[in-house]
Amino acid sequence: MGKSDETHRCDVQKIAEEKYITQKEASKRAVIIFITAFLIVGIVIIGIVYYLLSVKFISSNMGRTLGSVEIKIEDKPQVETDGNNVFVNNIKLYQYEEEKELDLYPFVDEEGRYGYIDSSGEVIIEPQYGYANFFSEGMAFVVIDEKGAYINEKGEVITSGDYFYGDSFCNGLAVVYYYDIKGNEEDDEISAVINKDGKEVLRDKYDYVTTEYNGFIVAEKDNKETLYDVNGNEISLSNKCSIYRGYIDGYAVIQDNESYDYYILNEDLKIINFNEYNITDISNSFYELYNEDKGEYVYLNNKLEPIYLKDDYSYLTCFDNENEIACVYYYGSNERVYTYIDYCGNKLFDSKYEIDSFFVDGIASAYLVNEDNYSYGIVDSKGNLIEEGFYYVEVANKNRLIVYDENYTNVGVRDLEGNWIIDDEYDSITAFNNVFICKTIDGDNESYDVYTINGKKINDKSFGASFFSYSKMIYIYDINRDDYENDYYINSENYDVIQFETKDD
Repeated sequence: MGKSDETHRCDVQKIAEEKYITQKEASKRAVIIFITAFLIVGIVIIGIVYYLLSVKFISSNMGRTLGSVEIKIEDKPQVETDGNNVFVNNIKLYQYEEEKELDLYPFVDEEGRYGYIDSSGEVIIEPQYGYANFFSEGMAFVVIDEKGAYINEKGEVITSGDYFYGDSFCNGLAVVYYYDIKGNEEDDEISAVINKDGKEVLRDKYDYVTTEYNGFIVAEKDNKETLYDVNGNEISLSNKCSIYRGYIDGYAVIQDNESYDYYILNEDLKIINFNEYNITDISNSFYELYNEDKGEYVYLNNKLEPIYLKDDYSYLTCFDNENEIACVYYYGSNERVYTYIDYCGNKLFDSKYEIDSFFVDGIASAYLVNEDNYSYGIVDSKGNLIEEGFYYVEVANKNRLIVYDENYTNVGVRDLEGNWIIDDEYDSITAFNNVFICKTIDGDNESYDVYTINGKKINDKSFGASFFSYSKMIYIYDINRDDYENDYYINSENYDVIQFETKDD
């Protein structure tokens, strides 16, 4: 082997060694790049999974929740009082905005199609739907080509879906219902909550779901209730707390199952803490707050505004929120004495009667309790007794009195002078605005008559039907009807009777 051959072999070996080193380094770099990429991808995946689990987790199309929100405690000294036991700070957690009522009412034509009329009977939206519900928050549920939809007052479709029925909108949300296509039974329903854009925020086979609590959704499944916000986020409650099911003017209220105290949940998902005062009682008219250390009660009306108690009354019993009158009582020497105050704590009058209804046109029904018996009477807005000796009496518009006998039958309507407007021959009478609907029961059969405020009969003959009121209109229909020919509305303001029929052009 010559020198040149040896040199060539060395060069080849050197090239091979350099190539091996280069390949080894390349492999090492490739491994490093792979591991780095794997770690980055892993971190990204973990982040995505964490995000989905904590914020936007969707387990399936059924039973999804869009996150979990922890409740915080918010300290607000709403019940601070001065030396006269008058509230220093007012409460403005609730802003009531009265909904503008649309003068639109569903009706059915002779072909069974639904449309909308106004209170004069004029057709506003032509009959074209398979079903139509009443308007709420500017939208109404209708059925178009066997599918559900919501329309506005112009008849324009705002949102639609495969749901077969939809509730009225309440607090910007509505509950819609689907058939479970995968199920074998048609009544196996799925409920969903949608917003006004048609977006679903909840969907499951709920036993019960409502949006009536301002800013919250309450859903029940398998005897377990869950609270959600308007975006479908589940609101975590302590195991010792439960959702208060009573309707409290749109608020979400939770109850401590151990102390039985109540807590108000505001729209910011914070429990309002009234200093050392606990909410101990809730009615349809007021909240009762109690300070155990001071042995002191304070009261809020159903808008969370304080009722001022300047004096030391024993107990507060009822409210007339419309006229801002509160009833408190304390025990006198021999009998219970009632004092009536306005919401600023000013004394209006004392009375031996406890008013148990709102004042209507300056009068209200009240009852007197003594050791022997009780009876009802009528008082004016200054506490003066107008008439007594009723077994039971209700007050309607224009100083009309619905009077019951001791068996709660033989009911009639009379005025304050004792003149009978409607003879006392009915089993029950219900007042709607300026209309009286009077029911007669004959065995298993029921029939109704409708009268004006002055006692003039509106319907020609008694009808064995059902009815309900919406705004100023009363809808009369026969539950056993084959068609809608005899369905009609009664305008409770001008007493117009509007039949279900369209006018020929």
